[in-house]
This record gives sequence, structure tokens and C-alpha cells, in this order.
Amino acid sequence: MRMEVHVHAEIPILEGVSRKQIERALAPWLDYLDAETLADVKSLEPEEPGVRYDEKELILLLCWTGEIGRSFLRVLDAALDNLGPLCYEAVEVDVTLYHDNGEQEDRLLVVGPTAPAIHEAQPRCMIEDPTALLGRPFDKD
Repeated sequence: MRMEVHVHAEIPILEGVSRKQIERALAPWLDYLDAETLADVKSLEPEEPGVRYDEKELILLLCWTGEIGRSFLRVLDAALDNLGPLCYEAVEVDVTLYHDNGEQEDRLLVVGPTAPAIHEAQPRCMIEDPTALLGRPFDKD
């Protein structure tokens, strides 16, 4: 069964980390997509950047939509585990699965440099995420 997924995150990367190191860390995901480099990861949505590393700002931007199978979440977990030691701090990775029946499933993953950093970030992300969702209808802008 194939479905569509959207992966979104802004991951701060340690100074001195190269694009090649990030590509090696994300190798499970790149292999899954049959991509050799980050530049080869194209989103189904043309306005989305896909997977981009801004070496000047030291940010790995994930804004990618693609077709996936059942093993994708395991592959993404493996890639994020590999990426963790290259991260400056722990941050959330939003994953939205779009099922064939029209249902949508949201998952919140956390990537970070150490297990304690991830555990510390998880409650913060879980609090911030619903707060942001609930606050949107009340924004006056």
C-alpha cells in the first residue's frame, strides 16, 4: 500500500559539519528514494524545497512531500538517528501521513545530538505543538 507523506523540520547543524556528512547520515532515506545527494531529493509539491542544507546558516531544511510505502517510517527513524550527532540541539520533525481513504495522521519525531537532549525536547515539543495549533484560530492577523 502506497501513501503520501510530508516531512517538515528546520534542524540546526553543528559548525564544521559538511554536506557529505549530512548525506552519509541521511543515507537510509536517500537510498529509499534512490537518490545520491540531497539535491536529488525532489518533493511532489513543486513549491517545496525538498531537503536542503544551508551551509551559511547551518540549517538542514526538510520540507518534502513524497510517495512512500510501509517501511518509510523505519527508514526515516534510522536517518534521523544517524543525523542526531550532527545536530546543534534537539528539534521536532513533523511527519504527516496522507492515507488513501482521505484520513490524515500526524506524527512528531525528535532529532538531537544525545538521548538526554531528545528526552528533554520531547515534552517541550508536545506542549508547543498543541499550543500553536490551538492558538491559530484566535490570531487576529
